[in-house]
Amino acid sequence: MGFVSKRTSDISGAIIDDDQVITVIVRSLDKKFDATAEELSSLKRLTNVIEVELQHPDGREEEIIVNRSEFDKVVTEDVLHRARHRRRSASGVSTNPERRLARRQRDQTTGSVEQIVREAARHYGVDENYFVDIAMCERTMNPGAVNYGYSDNGNPSGLFQHLSGYYPARAIQYGYSTDVFDAYSNANVTAAMFREGLGHLWECK
Repeated sequence: MGFVSKRTSDISGAIIDDDQVITVIVRSLDKKFDATAEELSSLKRLTNVIEVELQHPDGREEEIIVNRSEFDKVVTEDVLHRARHRRRSASGVSTNPERRLARRQRDQTTGSVEQIVREAARHYGVDENYFVDIAMCERTMNPGAVNYGYSDNGNPSGLFQHLSGYYPARAIQYGYSTDVFDAYSNANVTAAMFREGLGHLWECK
């Protein structure tokens, strides 16, 4: 007859077999205890939550768990993308336009650009496949493209070939980066314009 290890439940004080013990770790209290699955069955799991770390100016760090839908109301995908873009800009990205453009062309592969285009279309309720077709037709989905053969308040530039002179005002209107070569900004500004009935400005065939 083999030896069976026994342990005690910290909830009920009952003796339980080793292979029935669940060790519970309460991170926020830095505590842990033993229990059985049955004793823990009344605990309800929270779903659709997100863990957030708050870093305060005085150096304090605070971890909170919030409802995901409530979080999404306050912190949208646009907010997260713009924040990521600002951090990249603040980290010392070259101010030389040619070097910046070359880096962007290298980093933004066709696959990732198509994903950006599709996400923008979904966000603004534009037909995904049609929107991708427009991007391909304009400049083969190349966010760094410039049409030097045409000039009217700037050259057609970027993913959807916005005239560079008009683009900053458009981007500001919809709350995106004024960099016409930023694929995320270019796609979302264009999708927002499509939603407002301005899709006729793109007649790529």
